Amino acid sequence: MNNLNVNKSGYIPKFTGIKYNKSLKMARDYAINSGQKDEFKNIKRLVNKYSGESLSITVRKNKFPYDCLHVSVLNKGRLNKFIGGVDYLHSANEPIGKVVFDILQNLADKTSKIHKTVFNR
Repeated sequence: MNNLNVNKSGYIPKFTGIKYNKSLKMARDYAINSGQKDEFKNIKRLVNKYSGESLSITVRKNKFPYDCLHVSVLNKGRLNKFIGGVDYLHSANEPIGKVVFDILQNLADKTSKIHKTVFNR
C-alpha cells in the first residue's frame, strides 16, 4: 500500500454503509470469480461485526498526477462521530474488486495497520 495516511480531520463525511457500497459488490464478484466466496462471506461478517454499518470503502480511479487508485476507508461512531479512516493511493494494475477484497482481509485481521487505524476505539 502506498502513501498510507490517517484521516483525522474534523469534517464528517457522508457514509453509505458497507452493505450498499458498489466497491463491496465488486469485491464479492471478484471473490466468486476467484473461488473465494466462502472466505468473502466470513470476512464480510467479521468486518460488519467490528463496524456495524458505519464503514465506507470507496475506490476510484485517478488519472492525475498519475494513473492510480484512490482508496478511502472511513468509519464513524454514534451520532456521526468520526472514529478513524485511511486514505492512500494504490497501483492501478489490479482490478478494483481485488483491491477491495484485500482491504476487507486487512480490516478483518485485528493485527493489521489498517484495522488498528480504522477501528481505533
